Amino acid sequence: MFVCLEFYFNTETDLYSIIYITNNYFTLSLPLLSHEFFHYDMQQNWSTDEPVSYEEESAQWYSLLGLRYKVMDRLLAGATHGTFTSTDENISDYVKVTAALKAASPKMFRKLMNIETAEGTAQYMSTLASRVAKSPDYTFISDGRSDKTNFSWCFSYMSTHIDRVADIRWLCYDVGAVICFTLNDAEGGTDWQKTLNSREYKTLNDAVTAYYDSNIGAARYDSLSEIKAKYGFPTIQKEAKTIYSKLN
Repeated sequence: MFVCLEFYFNTETDLYSIIYITNNYFTLSLPLLSHEFFHYDMQQNWSTDEPVSYEEESAQWYSLLGLRYKVMDRLLAGATHGTFTSTDENISDYVKVTAALKAASPKMFRKLMNIETAEGTAQYMSTLASRVAKSPDYTFISDGRSDKTNFSWCFSYMSTHIDRVADIRWLCYDVGAVICFTLNDAEGGTDWQKTLNSREYKTLNDAVTAYYDSNIGAARYDSLSEIKAKYGFPTIQKEAKTIYSKLN
């Protein structure tokens, strides 16, 4: 679909500025337009997000969130560079940690999964559009920055800058988008999207879990305790306790 757009410029605008704007409008606007159009056209009946209160959550919940971000870092690397490794093992880690996060706070879990699904799929479309337009905007948090800028880096930053704990909501955009690209790689296509298009409301986590149940299973790969050891859980717990104490 092509959209015809008309532009009107102030006569005082420098000619070179006009040329720059017209030449770069497609590059700069396509990701944003793709994101918002996906909300408007595809998500009319999707569950909307609710207000999130971070003070209500326990130190245990924050430690599991930090662990989930560690797992997401591995998936982020594959989605950013297009070089996925050990996808099934990483999905197994993701499912087991996410299940523990759900058990720690079902109400908060539902809110975050709704945000990850609605905003993450729109962010996925934005990222595809940004790659077509060769735009640096609306791509993953590590693009154009240090490789250290990933999900777990953001979590550590929250522990020293408590005002940034609200970033948990905004990180849902990239978490969801990374999950979309991970499912593309795992399934070798986009069949997972049928889960989200079904009559019954589903989340991205439902799609990942469906893949896990059909193709991996709980017996394969590490248990939750082994996953904690693999990702340095004691350090995550210290940061989580710091976040919790500063909020309470």
